[in-house]
Amino acid sequence: MSIMLKTFLTGDDSGKSKAKEYFSERIPQLKASGDKLAELFRILRPLAGGKRKQPSLFYPKTTITDALALFEDHNVVFDVKTTAQGMELLGHSEDLTTAMVNIVGNATHWLEATGTSEPRVQITISRSENGGHVFIEDNGPGVPEEFMERIFEVGFTLKDGGTGLGLNIAREALARSGGKLKFHPEHEDGAMFEIEFPAGPDH
Repeated sequence: MSIMLKTFLTGDDSGKSKAKEYFSERIPQLKASGDKLAELFRILRPLAGGKRKQPSLFYPKTTITDALALFEDHNVVFDVKTTAQGMELLGHSEDLTTAMVNIVGNATHWLEATGTSEPRVQITISRSENGGHVFIEDNGPGVPEEFMERIFEVGFTLKDGGTGLGLNIAREALARSGGKLKFHPEHEDGAMFEIEFPAGPDH
């Protein structure tokens, strides 16, 4: 590259023409690499080290609604329901936000990429003896059966230009608050994920 730059600056017209062609091809590649690196840092940021506050109680519906606001420009209907009115989760709300943004981001991508008719993401909040649960269902193409066991692998992706980190980061973020992320392979008509999260006292 340094030789081409020197040719571009000091060479004859023929050399400059070749150098210009060289750079016109390379610059978009460099930009794409830079964009990918910036995206990688963005999705890794929630797992960065640093001192965190003590776990606290928070309302999942509020956190989820705030996360969904990031997707308001998309032509997807988001519906949030709860069977656990008043339930509070115990942990770090940003961990739930990170997981929701990654899962809903995936769902939105596939709903749009496949041109799903009446694209929809249904989110249901519930409670069991294991804690709080958040089910995220979409009516998209779902996960092909041959890939179901690989979706949490680092680097595995079916997206063009994807990093293969989103679901893994979602799972790691939840783990920091004692939560879990599960995929329901038996679900038909789209994909369904379940977040299990520690809950506060049952009033």
